[in-house]
Amino acid sequence: MWRFIFQGAQSAVTGAAEKLGEPGLVDQLLSGVGDLNEARMADDLWRLGRGEIGEAEFLSSWGYHGPNEGNLFATVWREDPRAVRSLAASLAQRAERPAARASATQQVGSAAEARLLAATPALQRPVTRWLVRKMRDVIRSLQVGKAAYLIAIDRARAAARTFGRQQVDFGALREVDDVFFLTVEECEDLAAGRLSDAQRIVDTRRATREGYKAMVLPVAFYGMPEPERIGDDADDGGAVELSGAASGGGVVEGRARVLSDPSEDIELDDGDILVCRFTDPSWAPLMAMAEALVIDIGGSASHGAVVARELGVPYVIGTESGTRRIGEGDRILVDGERNLVKVTERARDGKAVAAG
Repeated sequence: MWRFIFQGAQSAVTGAAEKLGEPGLVDQLLSGVGDLNEARMADDLWRLGRGEIGEAEFLSSWGYHGPNEGNLFATVWREDPRAVRSLAASLAQRAERPAARASATQQVGSAAEARLLAATPALQRPVTRWLVRKMRDVIRSLQVGKAAYLIAIDRARAAARTFGRQQVDFGALREVDDVFFLTVEECEDLAAGRLSDAQRIVDTRRATREGYKAMVLPVAFYGMPEPERIGDDADDGGAVELSGAASGGGVVEGRARVLSDPSEDIELDDGDILVCRFTDPSWAPLMAMAEALVIDIGGSASHGAVVARELGVPYVIGTESGTRRIGEGDRILVDGERNLVKVTERARDGKAVAAG
């Protein structure tokens, strides 16, 4: 429901901005909504790296985050804090703390609202002001709802792994995480001694999952989707120009760092551009260190776009195939104003790419 409200308000405000000849104003209006969990978490990580807070304090607030945290079988930071230590050390090297960046974007949002209202006829200003504030309220509500959802999942994760360890001790399962390949009903039967072939079921489902991991579903489809094999539209070395479902924040050119997992052992240098398939809150520290973002999946109200605007990072989101068509180390141009991502030089041969 909240997303429908957001889309309606955004459409109305976009129309008003276009009449003023400033279509990019909407992205600025959505900047700096304030009090987002991810911005506070990135700032706490910066403070952890600077020694202002301890690891236990950080994990007590944010330990439910981690790579692929929306999946029950993910390993989150409270279970393995090594990624936290690495990210904190990297983020602490940045002179500007995330809280300062978030504060600057709030000023951008306030200035954009003032500009829009000043150019709006007096009789329409109350409605326009309400629409702008409603958009911001919805963004905050979506993030609060997501945090509650992730905390609930983490409680279930802890319970499932406790049960999995018990079943490993009993000899019913080989690995703790085998439990995630059983249904709740099958777990009940296993606990009651009524499921004698649990490991066979687990092994079959693990093999099926491995096959699914090599596939990518199209973002939009009718009926039964035709999955694509990873690599079907991979980088062929030619010209690459992509657009997304949403963009904003300015123009940046830099080195592409293509990541599939925020826990990968990688350090973003100044000027690096993060290219990934999707984001969740565990990506926020890397997003805070990136010069720009290119994200395959998402739209204007998606996590990646919300956090990018909050931290003042240029972005293009919803490219669908950026991670497959942009190579690690390629030099790319990210134009958030024109909704454009362009490969300007390939890393493997150091040659400029001709315009397509």
